[in-house]
Amino acid sequence: MENFLCGVMTLFKKGQVFAEENVNMAVDGVFLVVVLTLIVLIFMTAIDRDIDTLEIEQHTSVYRLFSSPNCFGYSDGDVFVPGVIDLTRFNEVTLNGCFSLPDGKRTGIELKLSYLDGTEIGFYEINKEVVSQKIRCGLENAEHDCLSTRKYVLVSDGGKLKKAILDIMVVNDIE
Repeated sequence: MENFLCGVMTLFKKGQVFAEENVNMAVDGVFLVVVLTLIVLIFMTAIDRDIDTLEIEQHTSVYRLFSSPNCFGYSDGDVFVPGVIDLTRFNEVTLNGCFSLPDGKRTGIELKLSYLDGTEIGFYEINKEVVSQKIRCGLENAEHDCLSTRKYVLVSDGGKLKKAILDIMVVNDIE
């Protein structure tokens, strides 16, 4: 009888051990599922990144204006001088030729060049209807994104270099 009771007690103890192992396995299983879910979510978030190139395109447009010989850049003979605006080239024809806007992409550009004393040299726009939407930029539900910047530049006026300010506004439709 004593052996029988010892066997039952042993069996009972083994049952307790198996029950504890099952509980530990269940806790480990839940922990593993949570960790794997977090890893998958982090991985999916890292993969699902949209790169917004709109601001890069706007800045590229701005710097092309006075850093390209095809735009307003100044050339002294065969030498191109980046950052200096040639006043003979600062006109609407050159501005329109400077940008090749893709079909379906609505972009407007406004330029105002003036001397440091405030005397206006020139004011030009591409896509006036898009530029007119600049008052809506910055609104919470705006359909346009704007880049407004002011650049201090040199202008070649009759062979003399003079200091000037170039105010630039780039307005893009948000798609």
